[in-house]
Amino acid sequence: MSAAMVLGGLLAVSPAPVGAAPLSGQPFAAFGSGAGVITNALTLGTTTVANTEAAFSGGAVNSQGLNTTLVNELGINVAAPTPGKNALGRGSALELGLVTATPQPTTLNQLLLTALAVATAPPPSVSTPADITLNLDPVAYASTLRGRAAANYDPAFCPVGRPLTYGQGYAENLELVNGGGVDASGSFAAPLLGTSTSVGNPRATTQSRTVTYVVPNGDGTFGVVSETRQTVAPISLLSTVPGTSLVVEIAGEFGLRAVATGKPGGASVTNLGNPVLTISSVVAGIPVPVVGPITLNQIVGAAGLTVDLSPLLVVSAGAPPRDLGGALGTLPVLDTAGGTSAKGAVDFVRLGLLAGLPGLTGVDLRLGHMEAAVSVPAGGLRCDIPVAKVASVDPVTVGNDFTFTITIPSDAALFNSLFNCDLVGISAVDTVETVSGTPRIQLLSASNGGVISGNKVTWANLGTYVLGQPPITLTINARIPTNSGAGVLRDTVDVSATLGNCRGGAFGEDIINGTGTITGAAQLNGGTITGRVVLAGPNVSRGDLAATGGNSWPLVAGGGFMLAALGLVRLRRRVTEVS
Repeated sequence: MSAAMVLGGLLAVSPAPVGAAPLSGQPFAAFGSGAGVITNALTLGTTTVANTEAAFSGGAVNSQGLNTTLVNELGINVAAPTPGKNALGRGSALELGLVTATPQPTTLNQLLLTALAVATAPPPSVSTPADITLNLDPVAYASTLRGRAAANYDPAFCPVGRPLTYGQGYAENLELVNGGGVDASGSFAAPLLGTSTSVGNPRATTQSRTVTYVVPNGDGTFGVVSETRQTVAPISLLSTVPGTSLVVEIAGEFGLRAVATGKPGGASVTNLGNPVLTISSVVAGIPVPVVGPITLNQIVGAAGLTVDLSPLLVVSAGAPPRDLGGALGTLPVLDTAGGTSAKGAVDFVRLGLLAGLPGLTGVDLRLGHMEAAVSVPAGGLRCDIPVAKVASVDPVTVGNDFTFTITIPSDAALFNSLFNCDLVGISAVDTVETVSGTPRIQLLSASNGGVISGNKVTWANLGTYVLGQPPITLTINARIPTNSGAGVLRDTVDVSATLGNCRGGAFGEDIINGTGTITGAAQLNGGTITGRVVLAGPNVSRGDLAATGGNSWPLVAGGGFMLAALGLVRLRRRVTEVS
């Protein structure tokens, strides 16, 4: 079934101990999808006569590549295979499928009523098609349709404070299937399904935002999150007579979050927000409450408000998260022992008619539908920030001077594209050690107020690195004395800082930084960043080769900073012995 396709494509990564490795070398994945309104009508076998998705968002990231089809629970395509890419975000305001395959193996719906936004990475990209107004009487009307997408992935380094993927679907004054006339603006007078202001409520926007991102575990490792947030305008149903309808209103933002940390007990699937549900019968333009107003917290109990007469009738409102692809009453599937995976789905309101018969579905209507699946290695992810360290001469001849140069970060443009926070209160300790042979070194001076003590240099406070500024450059001037033997030196710098001044942005950064209306989002401000950069060399030679200050030798030992919340993380060391 469709859920199996999602799991096979995204969660088939074997947990493994985490070491210092590029991001692409660590098996992890995340999937998310949401729709403010989604419905399948008359599915026969592997064919669906019609489906509709309003405010449809989605995203997927996989360090091993997006090589399989990803579909949601209703069999609707979220992403086709995308060879050579690791992250994809998508968003569309309105899609209609007419006689489509179920599940959709490679193609999206046949009729896209708004420009579909799809972004893939690497390299990072965004997609922002122009907003459109739709007037397709009697099929559909909307005053504004919008799709937005972004993807941010680098094979070596984690985005921090920025989403891996972002997708937004946005529909304003959306109405489907006109049963009457139109007003001056073109709005339907009697839509079968509408989110217009015709019932007197000015809230007319339905949107879904899906974001995947990394979140600190607190011990130098990171987890992965898939999160969807939605707002749904009042839904007017069965308005075949002007002024008469059934209205479902969900007031307030709500969401679904799945987290996998790679730590015991660190897997979860949870509802977010506490919206207010009201179901009213509108007769002659006058709404009469039938259910509510009642908050989500009030109606979510063991099974929410549920009527399960499968396969004939399924009705639910505010049911808690369930298994992805599972029936009402099932539980999200969590690796509670290792915290390496989590998957689940939720519908704020669901109506199913003949929706449980094998090979047959009459109508499956979901309001506030959301799905999520995440997977990380045992122990969590290691995330590197790009930094560099070079020696001005290698090899260096006995009796000559040379310079170590440390750059934080190594590439300001790359850092700016991946990070959305400043580095505050940066400190560093540089230590020179002998790897082999009998080399000797004298540390002569250090820039930026570095204090030399034996073979160690300490910078207690290097201040703040602000996004967009030139990198902080540190230098250490050193000498190989004439009584030195040959061998190999190793220079190690330990750096510490905190994340601060994390920004919002147009592509889901507010979700990560916790500035939205839903509580409990990961906040990166104040998170500790520590790391170790190891330079193997320079080689010390007792030959006659003079020190010329030639080509620098950059650090290539698999590293950069290591992100952590506490403690230091050691990189794998690569040392070349010379004689």
